[in-house]
Amino acid sequence: MNYHGISKFFVVYLCRRAELPEIPVDENNSQNSHHSEGSDPNYYSTEDAIAGNDPRMLSEKDISIIMNIKMGKIYKRWMGSVNLAEETNKCVVVTTLTEKLIRKKEIHWEAFIRKCLELPTSNHLAKIVAISIQSSKLFLISGHLNCENLHSVLSRDTKDKGDYYCCSSLSVPDVIKHVAGVLEGMDILKTFGFLHPGLTTKKVLLTKEGQVKLYDFCLAGDAQKVAALKKSQIPTVTLNQFPPEVLLLNQYTESSDVWSTAVVLWEIMAAGNPPFPVEKKVRFDEEATTPSVPWPEKYLQIKDKILFDCWNHNSSLRPSIHHLRGTFVAVFEKLITDSSYEIPIPTTYLPMKASKTTQPTYAEQIYHAAV
Repeated sequence: MNYHGISKFFVVYLCRRAELPEIPVDENNSQNSHHSEGSDPNYYSTEDAIAGNDPRMLSEKDISIIMNIKMGKIYKRWMGSVNLAEETNKCVVVTTLTEKLIRKKEIHWEAFIRKCLELPTSNHLAKIVAISIQSSKLFLISGHLNCENLHSVLSRDTKDKGDYYCCSSLSVPDVIKHVAGVLEGMDILKTFGFLHPGLTTKKVLLTKEGQVKLYDFCLAGDAQKVAALKKSQIPTVTLNQFPPEVLLLNQYTESSDVWSTAVVLWEIMAAGNPPFPVEKKVRFDEEATTPSVPWPEKYLQIKDKILFDCWNHNSSLRPSIHHLRGTFVAVFEKLITDSSYEIPIPTTYLPMKASKTTQPTYAEQIYHAAV
């Protein structure tokens, strides 16, 4: 491996300059690693990886480091290049946990990597291209993207020569495409055992081709710890970053993901404006209330009232990600029935053989088909 003076150990996880999640390392205490004696462990151990013949396993000689991207409290990341069977000198982003997190073993990195390898191909998730093991450390390698984060796009009032979008360019078809993409990505993550603590528009990438992509997620079993780590790094944490159960009780569940996803969808439609006050801290003696903001007038034709249910202070009363996705797709389908809008087809959907008499609607396919 060529280092150019950089540390030897790393992992890759995507993007240009976007910040990555905190994904941990620990098999001994992982909820995902418990198994009966004699059974196969359900985490991807370094021994398993070394013994296997996974074509995505790269050796040291196939990886070169180009430059630092960011040395954070959770991850250390570099831009690099790798040689794959189908492509040489592919640009990637290399990421590894900090030494402190590796020593503490509070997050289950190996289990996370195995789960990542099981993810289906989707235009709305960071693409994992390879893994690598160096000195018994397991690393993940994802493709580098020519992209911006969605927050930057939505915050921009004017479009410069090098910009792909500005907020004023988000037409109804653009918004449908981005909302559908975020919901597809989040639904896949939930299905495969991941959650996304700290999800904001800064954690959603927008490629030159106009595809939104998610990254920075973690194992569901690690979400509470990851949320606490991320929360500790934000000077002023509001309901736009985390739901009340995280801010007040340090609890994180699937319903917490629903809250944050709804905030992201709102900002897509509201030109980057968040639904909750940006400087108001949540207090123990006051209850979080649903924001009284009106639906953005430009997008009234895709209004889905269930979005407001995602901000119920009682997390058990929020809809699931799958239900939220289904209702939005139904709204989109109704809109395009009598218009020229084209709904984005989910990249993970494999059409089933329909009966000769009935053809399921796109909304039904999305809502009922397993990802």
